Amino acid sequence: MKKLLIAAFATVLMSGAALADTTLKLVEVITSPERTETLKSIVSKFEAANPGTKVEIISLPWGEAFQKFATMVSAGEIPDVMEMPDTWLSLYANNGLLESLEPYLAKWEHTSGLTDRALELGRDVNNTAYMLPYGFYLRAMFYNKKLFQEAGVAEPPKTMDEFVAASEKVSKLPGKYGYCLRGGPGGLNGWIMFGATMAGSNKFFNDDGTSTMNSEGWIKGLTWVVDLYKKGLAPKDSVNWGFNEIVAGFYTGTCAMLDQDPDALIAIAERMKPEDYGVTTMPKGPSGKTFPTIGYAGWSMMAASQNKDLSWKLIETLEGPEGNVEWNKRT
Repeated sequence: MKKLLIAAFATVLMSGAALADTTLKLVEVITSPERTETLKSIVSKFEAANPGTKVEIISLPWGEAFQKFATMVSAGEIPDVMEMPDTWLSLYANNGLLESLEPYLAKWEHTSGLTDRALELGRDVNNTAYMLPYGFYLRAMFYNKKLFQEAGVAEPPKTMDEFVAASEKVSKLPGKYGYCLRGGPGGLNGWIMFGATMAGSNKFFNDDGTSTMNSEGWIKGLTWVVDLYKKGLAPKDSVNWGFNEIVAGFYTGTCAMLDQDPDALIAIAERMKPEDYGVTTMPKGPSGKTFPTIGYAGWSMMAASQNKDLSWKLIETLEGPEGNVEWNKRT
């Protein structure tokens, strides 16, 4: 009997240890091999600091991420933590699927070190922090110095007229084009930037609530983009290009200019020498103004998580000074 009791006690101890192990699910949606490896590196530090806790990273390809994640949620396959793009935040927060991070931020030692802009954008829905941005995506113009020199372009264009002139010179080179047009998925940002720049205003609505998109300035800006393509200043296939295609078009030397966020540097810096390309501000319109977009993404906790405190610890690791610096240096 004594032996049986000892055996039973040992079994209980073993099953208790198994029950103590916890797996958090984390979904990344702005996925690339480099990002995933960086994420794994930061997550490994979290796992080391929290014995018995494992993180399962689910990587969704960006081009299909919205549909795939929506399918996961509708099927009840809800993660604990997810990478939240700015354009998804309202949908998931307003449907009650995201946990407020306010109680955690109120106690976090690093909250006071966050910029006002990070907190403002994280609280974009109902003035509640349903996500914490890990960084901002501010548009700028990449340009190929070697192609400029070959085409006789002395310096990067400062205005939209100079942009067209530079594109025309580069496009005279065999197999080369001035601009990597994003005509496919995610291309709206470029159209909006150039429309606003030509209009001299980023105001989307008139005082009476009607759209400004059919005003003279906006029409000129949108037509300007169409004309770039029609004149052959962008590759013919670029009408279908998304993020990966335009970045590849730039680093392969197919086109001399690319408007993109900092994360384009992941691929560009690996394939181009630093002295062969530069980054400058977006070209200005007739008003002397330019309107680059600012986007952001961050980490959110799902309201359905059964391990909220651990999930916050994971977000802490990702968003704290050490993790955030490692992430942004790479991405």
